[in-house]
Amino acid sequence: MTQVEATRFGKPLPEGGTIGVMAPSGPYFNASDIDRPSRWWRDKGYTVKLTDSVWLKDDYVAGPPEKRAEDLNTLFADPEVDVIQVLWGGTGAIEILPFLDYDLIAHNPKALMGFSDITNLHIALRQESGLATFHGPGFGSMGVPERKAFTWDSAMAAFADGGTGDHLGETRNSLHTVSNLRLKVRAAAEAAPARNAPEPLAAGARLWRTTPAARNRLLATEIVPEG
Repeated sequence: MTQVEATRFGKPLPEGGTIGVMAPSGPYFNASDIDRPSRWWRDKGYTVKLTDSVWLKDDYVAGPPEKRAEDLNTLFADPEVDVIQVLWGGTGAIEILPFLDYDLIAHNPKALMGFSDITNLHIALRQESGLATFHGPGFGSMGVPERKAFTWDSAMAAFADGGTGDHLGETRNSLHTVSNLRLKVRAAAEAAPARNAPEPLAAGARLWRTTPAARNRLLATEIVPEG
């Protein structure tokens, strides 16, 4: 398999910035799957921009692949959107890959976060557009009672400090940003109960380090419940 170094980095999420949301894989189950994380981000002073695919259902996927791809292309092209957090994984992300505009994405780099089935997007975006992305919690995980603040805080730290650049084709000091991210994750881990310290989704967010400090290395993790 061809390995492609990340050459495009989105800008850091600013305070009060906008999170764009689309569903590349599975659909929502209940309206609360959308309302809860929307409130979570807005309560922290951010703006949430939802696309149509978030509300679409076609059996086990969130609508036709062409529409899902259109929504993702739209979020990358939208100047008001700072970062992209997909709804969640499931299955079906691979269906949208032929319909993505990789040139448009390369010229409008933005941090994208998701995990599990979203690995299809992570790999395609990096190899076709050179984009650095984050393997971390999806939009639907934000504010879920079963998750810990460590997961959410790490996701926000990744958007603000990890693997992002100041503008197209030029990164900030990558060692500095990765170091800051590690410090934030470590502080969150020390404050969390020992049994919850790993928090796999947050760990994935910080380990997806496609920056010059981690050249030609791609690391994705997913932990399933025991038993």
